[in-house]
Amino acid sequence: MPPYPSTYQIEEIFQDGEAGPQVLSGIVDHFDPKIQLTVVGHDHHLAGDTQAHNHFSFFSELLDFSKPSKLQVLRVIGGGESPWACI
Repeated sequence: MPPYPSTYQIEEIFQDGEAGPQVLSGIVDHFDPKIQLTVVGHDHHLAGDTQAHNHFSFFSELLDFSKPSKLQVLRVIGGGESPWACI
């Protein structure tokens, strides 16, 4: 059995439907405390690489929960034998 969640397991974690604080708290529970996060773009104040120490706070600032939105996984790369995954 691989030491890390498989591609399928990672998809399951992120396929909880509507994005909101409850879903977010369930997702960040799976993150490694030393996670490296990259926000792509130039216009957002969080754009760039960071090591977020408070994952929930980071994503709460990144996502606007006042507007309805859904989580949609397009592709998962990594997981299984790899300690990283790109979602």
